[in-house]
Amino acid sequence: MIRLFLTLALVGLALPATAKTKLKLATLAPKGSIFHTVMMELGETWKTLSDDQVELKLYPGGVAGDDKDVVRKMRLGTMDGGLLTMAGFAAVHEGIHALVLPLFYANDAELEAVIEGLRGDLDQAYADQGFVALTYISGGWVRFFTATPGCTPDEMKAKKLFVFADSPVEKLWRDAGYSPVPLPATEISTALQTGLINALPSTPQATLLMQWNKHVPYVCEAHWAPMVGGILVRKEAWESIDAGLREKLKAAAVAAGNKLREEAKVSESSALAAMVERGMTVVPMDAALRAVWQQSTEARYDKIRGGFTPEAFFDKAKALRDAYRALPPK
Repeated sequence: MIRLFLTLALVGLALPATAKTKLKLATLAPKGSIFHTVMMELGETWKTLSDDQVELKLYPGGVAGDDKDVVRKMRLGTMDGGLLTMAGFAAVHEGIHALVLPLFYANDAELEAVIEGLRGDLDQAYADQGFVALTYISGGWVRFFTATPGCTPDEMKAKKLFVFADSPVEKLWRDAGYSPVPLPATEISTALQTGLINALPSTPQATLLMQWNKHVPYVCEAHWAPMVGGILVRKEAWESIDAGLREKLKAAAVAAGNKLREEAKVSESSALAAMVERGMTVVPMDAALRAVWQQSTEARYDKIRGGFTPEAFFDKAKALRDAYRALPPK
């Protein structure tokens, strides 16, 4: 009996231990935010689905740098992925810009129809660059938050407007007569405090969450563009996970993204109301002013197509949007 026990023990020692995979993901979202909470929940779900063999290690609050820093670290292999904004995705491939075109989508339904129609093309574009897009997340609608009132194109041209560093949007704004200031997202708070920027395109949720509203007490009430991001991981890191688990883990990531999308719909108006209660002034945009913005923006779509969004992605997004608009009303 003792000999049998020793033999079994030796066999057990000879068997290779199941490798545990730790995925290191970063995000600008601060600790305690809904984004952080949902990502932590995703980590627990992955742990359960993988029988404790896949661990998600989250680095919140920009401790790993802004989205472009995270992508750079992903390429180096020191970070495995992130919950990223469009800036992070665009650092890999600018196809994501087809989902954030200015004054292009009328509502969430149009945007979601285009996301579904473009998903395969986007997935392939990121796969070709060595990444896996687990999910795409629409996180609310961008407005212009400003330090002083102003909502017309001429008034906005007089302001110092934040844009993501190294984004092609800088040239588009500048060519149209505006004054963009390119910065990493991690420097927005300091730039607002010092006056380096005094106009910020952002969602109400992000503006309240990051407390930028303390420095930009006015908001131009118009849906300029959707804010879209998602979860992006290194293909090499993702494929280190057992193939039989990946679909289940990806489905969990999609569910987490859907939860954040629905939360964004609910929290958009409540975040704006909370900021108004704290002293923010909403500068209304009537139909006439919106028409001015629409006309001036659409006049530059020929520059945006190819200059901001790859032509094929712009064209397919437009076709999908127009096809959705042509459907009978539900």
